[in-house]
Amino acid sequence: MNTPASFQDVSLPFSSIERHKFEVQFSEEDTSSDGGLILLREVEKQTGHIENFSNSLIDSRNQSYVKHSFLELSSQRIFQMATGNEDCNDCDFLKNDPLFQIASKNKLGSTLSSQPTMSRFENSISQSNLLRAAYAICDNFLNGFAKAPEVIIIDMDPTENRVYGDQQLALFNGFADDYCFMPFHVYDGITGQLITTVLRPGKTPSGTEIVTVLKRIVRRIRARFPDTKLIFRADSHHARAEVLTYLDKHGVGYIIGLSKQYLPRNICKNLSERALKLSKQEFKKVRLFHSFQHQVSSWECYRRVICRAEGNASEADLRYIVTNLTGKTQFLYEKIYCDRGNAELRIKDSKSGLHSDRTSCHGKEANQFRLLLNAVAYQIMHSFRENILKGTQWAKSTFKTIQLKILKVSARLEVKKTFIRVHMPKSCITKQIYQRFAHINQHLKKT
Repeated sequence: MNTPASFQDVSLPFSSIERHKFEVQFSEEDTSSDGGLILLREVEKQTGHIENFSNSLIDSRNQSYVKHSFLELSSQRIFQMATGNEDCNDCDFLKNDPLFQIASKNKLGSTLSSQPTMSRFENSISQSNLLRAAYAICDNFLNGFAKAPEVIIIDMDPTENRVYGDQQLALFNGFADDYCFMPFHVYDGITGQLITTVLRPGKTPSGTEIVTVLKRIVRRIRARFPDTKLIFRADSHHARAEVLTYLDKHGVGYIIGLSKQYLPRNICKNLSERALKLSKQEFKKVRLFHSFQHQVSSWECYRRVICRAEGNASEADLRYIVTNLTGKTQFLYEKIYCDRGNAELRIKDSKSGLHSDRTSCHGKEANQFRLLLNAVAYQIMHSFRENILKGTQWAKSTFKTIQLKILKVSARLEVKKTFIRVHMPKSCITKQIYQRFAHINQHLKKT
């Protein structure tokens, strides 16, 4: 394996330019390929996401032997994930990077942790620390509101994380056709901010599993915002009797997909035939809606079910949702329920940009901790995109695009007695983002 020192002072030959030899040498010390860390460091200064997270962890180590605090270790790992350096082995390459040192330890020249140290950190976290850290991440989400919101929509969706060996909680999943984990990703459906992530086995979630996670989130939100209306939104895997009973009992609104297998076969046959007939007459897709009361055998009472029939000239497609919300059927389905698809885009952002599926530790606690570290990285990147990039051409960009266009910028540090100056290329195409951030910081300092 190549080590950080493998290429030092070695000239690598490439195709010549006119009569000149063309060589590459990895020898510059006060440089970084992640100049955008300056921006993420400022986001952390404003939000305190990492500090709040690390403060929730109880450090039981003998402090007289400690070189790297939990705050430094958490900062290093989270900033690496946010910049696309998700592998724990990357610590060996980036521990002497000056901008990572500034972002993680707030000083230069102090070597960051190596891969073995970071691996020990990830594998040392107890279950009680994991629970406290998960609550801290939920608090990070709540801290983002200047005042109590009128509504919070809780979007919950499991996604497969492929496993790499004989790992705890790894199970074969028929839908994914592989051994995997199926962690919960929970987002706010309005702001898009992440609320929490929970590692779980690679199988369809049971009602008890869903309620166990959901009740902690509801309790945490209501402790801060008791008058905020809560709505739970999810796909048909979550329409369990235990879940619906809990939501009804605790006054939480819900709008959840309902599988056809829980309904009589021809319950909406007339609606389906009418939608198909209209689509043939009008030569376009036609949607019709119908609402009725129904009780599945496992439910303790009748609940409102909405049917959507869509005709497209050749066939009619039926979809069902169960809800306790009032309102017109079309509005509830198209404007409230269908927005659930954004949760899948957020999961894609988390997996493709931040590699949240890199859960390759053997122990379940270590993998859960990786998910939580990744969750904080998501919160920082989301805060950066929603607040700093708002109104720019990158306001709707994926995390991957933000990394490539804004964060991955070469930088050279000039260190003097009274200041540290970061030099970036004149040709940097995102320099206006740095100018914008500097103006925002100046304004915040004045106020």
